[in-house]
Amino acid sequence: MHRGHNFGAELTAQTTLNGLPTIGRPIANTDVYILDENLCQVDAGRSRRALRGGMNVARGYRNRLDLTAEKFICDPFTAGQNARLYRTGDLARYLPNGDIAYLGRADEQIKILGYRIEPSEIEAAIDRHPAIAASAVIARGSNCSEKRLTAYIAMRNGTTPSAAEMREFLKTSLPDYMLPSIFAKIDRLPLTANGKVDRAQTARTDD
Repeated sequence: MHRGHNFGAELTAQTTLNGLPTIGRPIANTDVYILDENLCQVDAGRSRRALRGGMNVARGYRNRLDLTAEKFICDPFTAGQNARLYRTGDLARYLPNGDIAYLGRADEQIKILGYRIEPSEIEAAIDRHPAIAASAVIARGSNCSEKRLTAYIAMRNGTTPSAAEMREFLKTSLPDYMLPSIFAKIDRLPLTANGKVDRAQTARTDD
């Protein structure tokens, strides 16, 4: 299990396998933790919200006590009465080499069939398939009861696994309700000007 570390290294602009940027490792006097809803650290490869700690954390929002209480919490990993963590809105996961991969915003969370789902967690599982170069998962449908998950996949080579093969592959790491109903092949994922996956444009590719 990874802990937040003070590496004293500058952030980089490398690229992960799914086309999203890494943010390297924390700079001096800064700690980064990837925690679940219970503030427990998650294993490498699992995506959850990133929280930032260390000497660089601000005191809070000016004249916004409510927002400060929501975003700034006590740091359970650091000794000291005033140690705090800042809840970022970013989803991230640790890569095997210790770098942190940025996976999108927590507000991209979707609700489908009564479950709250992080598309980035499904995408990370899809991208582990050796034939997949990149993926984007989007909920299609007009209401909650009709919504279904569609996975848009860009291939690494000429071999395209079937939808049944992909679901069997994903069953080893995802529950049934997180398995996409449709797998749509796409030449490449459209990106926004700042390099993030353009989900709106991706959803229009098969309209």
